[in-house]
Amino acid sequence: MASSSFTVPSLGSITHLLNVKLERSNYLVWRSQFLPILRVHDLEGFIDGSLSCPPEMFSPSSQGKEGDVLKANPEYTTWMKRDQLLLSWIISSLSENVLAHAVSLSTSHVVWTTLAKTFAPSSSIRVQ
Repeated sequence: MASSSFTVPSLGSITHLLNVKLERSNYLVWRSQFLPILRVHDLEGFIDGSLSCPPEMFSPSSQGKEGDVLKANPEYTTWMKRDQLLLSWIISSLSENVLAHAVSLSTSHVVWTTLAKTFAPSSSIRVQ
């Protein structure tokens, strides 16, 4: 199994980097704040789906024969830690009235796409 080339970001919280929490009408502004943070930490693949979850277990033999003992996949563990950190960042950036849309969702990709489908169509930027 190839070794993972990424590490878990050390930032515990990003709320100090976000001036705006996601409301029902400000999706584009919220997204424009969030995307640069994701890019800096190499996390964009989690939300766009290009960095999919590796298998939880793997066969150490290259053939993967029936009866082989499966081992825990360290890439899965690293991926899951990064995804759950990102999920916590997203959830912490939601206003209380938007939070209900994310409560039962388990990955950052699912939450991100749900928020986009729900709020992007109704979001607009108003110049005053």
